[in-house]
Amino acid sequence: HEYIPVSSPVSQKTFALEVDKNTLLNELCHFQQNKKIVIIVEPQATAADNEIVLCENCEERELFIKQFYCKNNQGFLKSLNNSEGEVEMNDHFEILGVVKQIIVSLGNSAST
Repeated sequence: HEYIPVSSPVSQKTFALEVDKNTLLNELCHFQQNKKIVIIVEPQATAADNEIVLCENCEERELFIKQFYCKNNQGFLKSLNNSEGEVEMNDHFEILGVVKQIIVSLGNSAST
């Protein structure tokens, strides 16, 4: 196990996920010059308006980081960098957790 210090309050179920910068390049494009990105995720199936979430497209088995928001009692996911349009939450998407912190490695040191 590797322990990662975080600045946000977390529970015992909180987990860290090292993100392949090429996989999430569209969402985290301003971090593309960095060597390592770790997201700290609080596992939960729901999110509050405007929270950043880790979600899965269950049909394609792909993970995404998106901003969750509600409009007219319907949930939507939108890109963090506004490069893509919004996606309506449906049975194809599942929220896996809320992103509490993003840790960016700039070489040997990390910053948030």
